Amino acid sequence: MIDKMSVKIVKTKGVVGGAPRIDGTRVQVADVAQYYTELNWSIENISAELDLTPDQVLEVLKYYYEHPKGIREMIRSKKAETA
Repeated sequence: MIDKMSVKIVKTKGVVGGAPRIDGTRVQVADVAQYYTELNWSIENISAELDLTPDQVLEVLKYYYEHPKGIREMIRSKKAETA
C-alpha cells in the first residue's frame, strides 16, 4: 500500500524502464502528467483511478512541472511505441 502522506519520486534501473515513478509503485510521473495535461483528467479522477490522494497527485505534478522537458519526451516516446 502507498504511504498516503508522502510522495517520493524515484528512478530505478529495471523498473518501468528507469522512468520517474512514485516509490513503492509502478505509477509513473509521465502517466499522471499525461492524464492531467493531455486527457484533461481532474486531480480527483487521477487519484481515484491510481489509488492516490489528491495531495500525492499534486506532488507528482509538481515534479512534472520541475522537469517538463524530460517528462514530455517520455510521453512522446510512449506514444511512438504504441503507434
